Parts: sequence; structure tokens; C-alpha cells
Amino acid sequence: FTPAQIVNVMRDLGSMGALQEVIDSLHAAASARSGEFKPRDIVAIIDAYAPQPRSLVSQLAPIEDLGSSHVKHSSALSNWLWLAAGHLPQMSDRDLVVLLHGVAKAGARDLSLLRSWEAAIFHRLERLSSRDLSLIVSDLGRLFYIRQSQVFPVIMNLLLDASKVDSLTAEGVCHIVSTLNRMEKKLDPRPSQGGYAELLRLLSDQFQRSLGEDTVPQTLCVGFLAIASLGYGTQEVLDMVCACTLASIKDFCREDVLNMAQGLNVLRHSVVGVSTTPVLPVLAEHALGALSFEDSWTPHQAVKFVLWLGELRAEDPDPEVLMTALDHHLRNHKKDYDPCLLVNAVLAAEALVGAGFGLSDVVDQIWGNLQTSLRVVPPSALLQLAVAVRSIRQYMPQHELPDKFEKIGQGLVAGAGGIDFDTGCSILQLWSNLPFRDVKLLEGVVGRVKTILQNDPGVGQAQQRAKLAYAIAKMGGATTPLNDVVCHDSKSVIETVLTSKDVSSGFVSDTKDLVHLLAAGSVVENKSAALVEGCRAVVQSLLTYHTRRLMLDEGFRGLLTLGVGCVVWDHGLRPEMLDPVLQPRFKLLLDHLRIGADQVSAVSEGEAEQSDDRDLSGDSLDSAEEAVLQSLQAVLQPLGVEAIPMYSAPPFTLRVCVPSHKIALEIGRRSDFVLDINQTRVEWLPFVAFRHRLLRSRGWQVVPVPFYDLQNCKDVVVLQRFLRRKISPIISALRG
Repeated sequence: FTPAQIVNVMRDLGSMGALQEVIDSLHAAASARSGEFKPRDIVAIIDAYAPQPRSLVSQLAPIEDLGSSHVKHSSALSNWLWLAAGHLPQMSDRDLVVLLHGVAKAGARDLSLLRSWEAAIFHRLERLSSRDLSLIVSDLGRLFYIRQSQVFPVIMNLLLDASKVDSLTAEGVCHIVSTLNRMEKKLDPRPSQGGYAELLRLLSDQFQRSLGEDTVPQTLCVGFLAIASLGYGTQEVLDMVCACTLASIKDFCREDVLNMAQGLNVLRHSVVGVSTTPVLPVLAEHALGALSFEDSWTPHQAVKFVLWLGELRAEDPDPEVLMTALDHHLRNHKKDYDPCLLVNAVLAAEALVGAGFGLSDVVDQIWGNLQTSLRVVPPSALLQLAVAVRSIRQYMPQHELPDKFEKIGQGLVAGAGGIDFDTGCSILQLWSNLPFRDVKLLEGVVGRVKTILQNDPGVGQAQQRAKLAYAIAKMGGATTPLNDVVCHDSKSVIETVLTSKDVSSGFVSDTKDLVHLLAAGSVVENKSAALVEGCRAVVQSLLTYHTRRLMLDEGFRGLLTLGVGCVVWDHGLRPEMLDPVLQPRFKLLLDHLRIGADQVSAVSEGEAEQSDDRDLSGDSLDSAEEAVLQSLQAVLQPLGVEAIPMYSAPPFTLRVCVPSHKIALEIGRRSDFVLDINQTRVEWLPFVAFRHRLLRSRGWQVVPVPFYDLQNCKDVVVLQRFLRRKISPIISALRG
């Protein structure tokens, strides 16, 4: 055989899928005659070693693992690569491009050869065609050689020439933008040069211009996904993509449908106002019909498709159809679903439910498959699951919600050792906003966070640690006697956060975070000297940076009054103890909050923040309070004692009280209480309990009137009898 015939045989055998052992044997035989091969023949042999991938996705896929395959390739290709390196200066421009492509296909990441190849082609780049430049970018990306490459920046600058970009085909643009998208995610931080943004704009525009009805679906979908992911999709690009999709949908494979659905979803989240509706029904119909969604799709593909289309919140395709299809797929492929994939299935169902449609029974089906294996799901996935369940809680029977969160909590406690700081903070913030409390979860996660903070007190962001301390305080970890372990660990975490350098140095800059920090530190009983100083440091930060906002924003008033009142009343903070610059600001704040060291004060229900999403303050009583007031007045009239509504007792306003005997009735709404996870015990929310403690410390008799007692008072007579039992002993004792 002549060298040319040998090259042709190798190429034909490779394209026919011949065994690798056969191809390696031919390479070994041909190596004995390597001196007869010209540079172009050597390049052709290297290029023929691995056949061209049949799909564009495979052509663009990076060489993720160069381990065993790289060793095998080196043994067969080492002689040819060595020969190629010796002939690089004599190779033509086209041969150099083909050589790199062959090396990328074979996964033969020979760094010495790549450096020599760059030296040979560096001064020829300007005369290469746009197509060759796009192939070079793609192949360098596949070989993970962009970060070290001297050629890549030059090519990026060359492509800023509009004439170069204008001659690119849609496939050429796809090669470049897919590599740039992968570079941002895996190789380097996003380039900050101004020319990079201009290049992406040029590529996006050229992609739109080069599309047509004859565009290959893979090029269309992969290119569109990359452009959308880079943040340069526009309505014009989307309109052209939709037109091409409608024209060629019958040729879309599953990967094409998935890439298109993901691209539409990414674009919707990154560009405001785009309309994706026209193409969605076509995608769904093709997936559920021609592509046999229920039978041939893998679990991963099915869940991702429903998730992405569901998140688009589209009226079409009908979410009920997608839910039914997902339900059937779950039943047919139950054994193929691992727990993490089932979590994504819940997220997919949540996305569809968020569009406002019924839930059917698919979530129950998913949950039935999932709950038996929750203990092996990673904590980050369990957190996603909890967020999804909370998002669709209004569609579930309310009695089932605590059970679902208890199961998730058990999984989190079982995997607490794998919880990182970010996940732990997110878990506690989510659970702090639930209407029930899970003591076991609180113990496990707070204990894990405490250990992380002990090993690295500076872990995470300052604002993140502030939210962590507030979440623990909201759940009563440091105040309610849940158990000794929870109380000790919670106090330790709150103290670590408040005594950190971030607080004393003013790195916590958000006003709300500082107010939450102050409130968290204030509710801790039996504070250490360090924690008291931490609370004072927060007050100083508030006065230094946020005095004006504190005076203008009434939303901070409830918690701020509790926190500042605590450091003034319980810990004796006075203006003269602060820096001279801060003293007048502190006096203004005390006047604004109507706090004075010598004032007798009570805390009203309305002025203590119960949650982050409602303000309970008001200038009139609600119906329950009005009924209590009228019945109380009837009870007290024979005793010559008067009950007063909305009584001004600076710094607060008492909604129902008996001022003459310093009795404050705390009428608790359902939202003022928290249930344990088993719904067997009801307790006041931590900040309401803290308000009661402050009231008692200021000399007030606190008479709790919880909602469940009021529910048992069916009429006025029963209510009066209830209040008489509550109030009369106190008045009698005071008079006696």
C-alpha cells in the first residue's frame, strides 16, 4: 500500500466503526514506514484516528476525562504526534487546523505538541477563514487549553472585525458561543474587557442572520441555548429561532427539544418581556407525541423537560397534560428514579402548580416514591425539596404539611455532617418562617453550624451570619427551654456572630440585618459580657450609618424598640457612654422611639415584629380585641376599675390594659404562636415571649389571652366568666 492508500483505509475503517484494536494494529504497522509519509499524510492519519462525532453536541463536548483513554491514545499516536511536531513549520494553514481537530477528536492532550502548534500558527491567524477560526476555538475548548492559550485572545480580537463575523455560518457561531459559554462556567471568570461584550453582540446578531429553514436542528438548539446562557438573546433572535423551530420541529430529537426548552427558560429569566408562548405548544406536542415521552425518555430527560417548560409559566402547553405525562412516566420508570431525581420531579410539579393549575395526584405519587429514601438525599437537594413543598403548600391538605417537613427534617438531621455553612443558613431561615417548629432539626443543624463557626469564625458573608442569628432567635433556640443542647448551641452561635469583627468593624451594612442582629442578641437570656458588648456594637453601627433611615422607616420600629429598650433598660446603655459624635444621634433615636431610662414601658402586640411580611401595628382594635375590651369593662365595672383601649405608655401603645393596676392583656392571634412539628404543643413566638418578659421587668402584670381560649368562649357570658377568672385574683391581690 502507498501511504495515501494506508490513510484512506484507516479513515474508512474508522468511519465504519472498526474495533479500536484493529486501528491500533494498522497504526503500529504503518509506524514502521513512517519515514515515507509526507506532513499532509501524517496529519491525515492523526485526523483519521478518531472518527468525526455524528452529533454536534458530541463535537462540542469537552474531553472531560483524559485518564485511561489518554494513555491508550498515547501508545498508538505517540510516534505520529512526534513526527507531526517535527513537521509543523512545513505544514500548510489548513493542515495545521486539521491537525488540531484530529488531536481534539482523539483526546490526545499533548501539551508539548499544543505549544509547538501555537508557535507555528500564531503568525498565520489573520489569513485563516472564519470557519477555521471557529474550529480552532472549539477544539481548544474541548482540550481545556483556552486558559493557557496564546492564540485564543488573538482570535477573539480578530472576530471583532465585522467582516470576519459576517462570513460565519450558524454552525460556526454555534462552535464559538458554546465554547465561550463553557469557558465562563468551567475555565475562567467572565472576561471583563469591553470588547468581549461587543463580540457577543456581533455573534448573536450573526446567528440570527444566518438561521434559515434549512438550519440543522442541533445547530439551532445548541447555539440558541449558548447565546441565551451568555445573556445575549434578544426578542429578534428568539423570533427567528421560533420560526425555524416551527419549520423543522419534526426533525427534533429529544436532546434538541431539551436544549430548546432550557434555552427558552434561560432567556425568560435573563431578558424581561420576551414572549416564548408561540413555540411551547409545538415543543410539548412533539415531545409527548412523536418522541414517546412516557416510554422512551430517560428519567433525567423527562423531569428536566417538564421542569423547564413548567417554569416558563405558559398557558400553553396545558400544564395538566404535562403533569399527566410526568405521572405516567413516574409509574413506568419507578425503579429508575434516584432520590435526587425525584426532588427535581417535585420541583417540576411545583413549577407547573405555580402557573395556577391543579396539582392532580402527581406530587403524592412522587412523594410516595421519595420519602422512603430521604435519608440518602444530599442536604442541598433536601433544601430544594423543602423550598418546593413550601411553594405548593396551599395546594396540599394543611394537616399533611408538618408530616412532609418532618420527613425532610429527618433526612437533614441524618445527613447533618454533610451540611455546609451556606446550606445550614438557608435551612434555618426557611424553617424559621414555617408555622411549626422542629426541635430535632433545630438541634442537628444548629449544632452543625456551631461546629463550622468554631473552626472558622469568618465563614460566609457578614449579612449571611446576621440572617442566621435572627433565624435561630425566631425559632426560640436561645430563649425557649426546648432542651439544654439546643439552648446552649443557639446562644453560642448568636454570641459568635455578634462578637465577630464584622459587627465591631461595621462590615454588616444592611439596616435590616443590623436590626435583626440586635433583636437576636436581645432575646438571649443570661447574656455574657461579650454578648452585651456585641449588642452595644450593633447599636453603634446603626447610629453611625443608619440613623436617618431608622427615623424614617417605621418598618424597623417594633424590633428596634425591643432591641434598644433591652440595652437601655437591662444593660444600662446611656448616650454619654458612646462616642461624642454618636451621643446626639442616640438621643434623637431614643426620643423617636420614646424610650427613656426612667419611663415605665410596655410593649404592644402591634409594635413587635412577628414576621417579615406583615405589620401588626394599627390605631384601632380588631373584632377580637373589641370583644375582649367590652367584656372586660363589664367585669371591672362593679370593682370600680376601668379598662382602657390603645393606652399610650411610652415608648409603646397598649391595646387593652388596666392602667390603674398596671395590667396588660396580651390577646394572642393564631399568628403569634408556633406549633411543634407534631402539633401537640402551642407556644408564643419567641419575640412575643420576649415582649412579655420586658413587660414584667417594667412592672406590668401580663395576662395572656390566647386565641384558642377565645375560641372556647362561645358567647359574651362565657367570655366574661373567663376574664373574671383571669383578672379578679390579680386585682384582689393588689388591693389586699
